[in-house]
Amino acid sequence: MASQNASSASSSQQQSLPLSNSDVYIILSWMPSVAIRSLLYGMYITLSMIAIYLFLQKGISFQHSRGSDSSASAKARLALFILTIIMMVFSTISLVLSTEFYITQLPLFSFHSPNLPKIMKLLVNEQIVLLFMERMNYLISDGIVVWRAWIMFPDQRVVGLALTFLMLSSCAGVFVDAGLASTALLGNPSNVGSQTRGFIISLPTITTNAVATGLIAWKAWNHHQDLKKNLQNSSSLTRVQKVLLLLVESGTLYCLLWVAYITISARSGPSANSFQELSSAMPFISALYPIIIILIATVESKDRDDRGMSLSLSQSIRFASVQSPVLSTAGVEGETNSKHDSVDVVGVDV
Repeated sequence: MASQNASSASSSQQQSLPLSNSDVYIILSWMPSVAIRSLLYGMYITLSMIAIYLFLQKGISFQHSRGSDSSASAKARLALFILTIIMMVFSTISLVLSTEFYITQLPLFSFHSPNLPKIMKLLVNEQIVLLFMERMNYLISDGIVVWRAWIMFPDQRVVGLALTFLMLSSCAGVFVDAGLASTALLGNPSNVGSQTRGFIISLPTITTNAVATGLIAWKAWNHHQDLKKNLQNSSSLTRVQKVLLLLVESGTLYCLLWVAYITISARSGPSANSFQELSSAMPFISALYPIIIILIATVESKDRDDRGMSLSLSQSIRFASVQSPVLSTAGVEGETNSKHDSVDVVGVDV
């Protein structure tokens, strides 16, 4: 009797069977995306924690004060601190949801038939939330890049209006793309989008970052020309020049990644493995990009404070533009070069 009950109980349990070749192929196709996301998230969260520590070390004040450069710097530092926290939350949710999206599909390969409508509804909801989380990172990243360019042209209203328009176009591209993707998923959960839908978010983002990077490159070139004119015997790059060059190079690389995103989407389609892997990386690259810039500003500013320097990047650039060519003497040149070693990349003394 006991043996019959044991046999009936074992027969009622779910049996484990080998996965088919197609199931194994599908699971293996998930691994590159999961690995890329996890790797970039690990890099991002490490750098974010370092940036948060440096912000807290410098001091974060929530009290409102008026009328001083230090007050403006404290407000900007607080804004960057909050944006760093928000991007970290969005990136964490993005990684969790993308991993959960794959785990939710595992019952589809089980021995017994799953509750298909429930699983499909859950998958659609996860994808929609993931879409918005990833695109908010794009938006915040563009905002920091625009801010970074804007503070180098404090008195140029045309530049400010152009950057504002480009930022609004990026906002429109992000929300229109997220809305269209969500609508398509609600209508057909297997819809991955057309080959041209990626242009909606990519083109405004590329344009915004290209213009911001171009403005920084133009400012870097003018700064270099001013230094050549005022410091004729100087052949080495100053710290400001090095950081401006790094900003231009990083912005160019970021734009090229978006160009690759568009190209792969148009040529291979959203269902291609290469596109899936790049689209998995882009949200975390977008989060890494401004964090690296913030860290450079933080480290350079800290080094400036340790050496007793007080000029910010914008002040250093203005200093170079008004000097006389007489400053080619060794003593004055050394003094000027030391002042040009100060860097404030994002307009905040962090």
